[in-house]
Amino acid sequence: MTTQNKDRSGLNLISMKEWTDHFENLLREDKEEFMISNDRRQENTNRHMTLVEQPEISTEDVRVALSNMKNGRAPEIGNIHVELLKAVPSGMLNVLTQLFNECLRGSEPPTDWKKA
Repeated sequence: MTTQNKDRSGLNLISMKEWTDHFENLLREDKEEFMISNDRRQENTNRHMTLVEQPEISTEDVRVALSNMKNGRAPEIGNIHVELLKAVPSGMLNVLTQLFNECLRGSEPPTDWKKA
């Protein structure tokens, strides 16, 4: 990061592009430290699940979590506003619940979740 602009207190100001470039490079999915073979990932998941049996998330858990989220917040990468999630029909709430439970069981979360 080579920005030379400084604020009133003398701290370097860093542009949003520089922040974005830095963290995209830092958190690239193809970095060696993030690359784990599927066998090792499954082994880690199995070992974790034997130590801690994770109860399933219920649709009610998801509904309560959504209702506790603050309105008026800027959406993240998926551009989905909290107000939209709070208004989803029960069928979609079931889909979200299934997705969260799959992630708890060791499935890969959606790629966009890793960017937020």
